[in-house]
Amino acid sequence: MSKMVKSDVFDLETYSAVYAVISSYGVDDIISTAIAVDEIRKKFPGCPCDDEELVGLMLQAMTGKKIAVSFDHRVEPVVRPIAPSIASDSKGSH
Repeated sequence: MSKMVKSDVFDLETYSAVYAVISSYGVDDIISTAIAVDEIRKKFPGCPCDDEELVGLMLQAMTGKKIAVSFDHRVEPVVRPIAPSIASDSKGSH
């Protein structure tokens, strides 16, 4: 009986989607894994990764950053607010 192993190799689009979402957070922010996973799926609906793989990639992307993580992507029942669009960020427009 062989054990199914998740792939450690992700495509560039998956990395790009994860890093785009993570980059919208700043120092001392708290990132909700539930909201971040929703945002990644919104940006890249064809993403082949499951939620656990996306959370793992998020943690890799946050290495060395001062961002707190709320691991709430497994909470049942999951009632998630609509993920804010990065374009609607209040970083200021020119």
